Amino acid sequence: MSSEKHPQLFALVEEFDGLVYVEKKKEALDKLRQLKGLVESMESVDFQSLESTEQPLITRLRLVEEERKRRLLRRQRRKEKIAAKRRSRDFWGHTSVLYWLKAFRSLVPEATTTQNCLTSSMAATPWPTSFKRPKSNPP
Repeated sequence: MSSEKHPQLFALVEEFDGLVYVEKKKEALDKLRQLKGLVESMESVDFQSLESTEQPLITRLRLVEEERKRRLLRRQRRKEKIAAKRRSRDFWGHTSVLYWLKAFRSLVPEATTTQNCLTSSMAATPWPTSFKRPKSNPP
């Protein structure tokens, strides 16, 4: 089957292929129906050659749809992963309890500290990087 014999048919096939490429499913299905109607109205059609041109188009429509779903799922999984990371973090992005203790120590004024809690000398000094208690001030 050549494009000279059936120019209208091949024009519809090209439009359908373009719609499939840009993922316009509804419009592509409408073009496929038009294509089917045109083929049914034709008198002498070689259905063997027609099926060989129609089947790849339907397969391509399916493949494009599957790829779109795959991208959508991938995007959704990525968003869920980012949201899970955000939920697992606390305000400044730290999950360490020691970080919160250090932050609390810097917020507590020296007047409110007691002997049992934090001494004024400890509140004024920063925590060591290893977060170990200074040996000079036992509890």
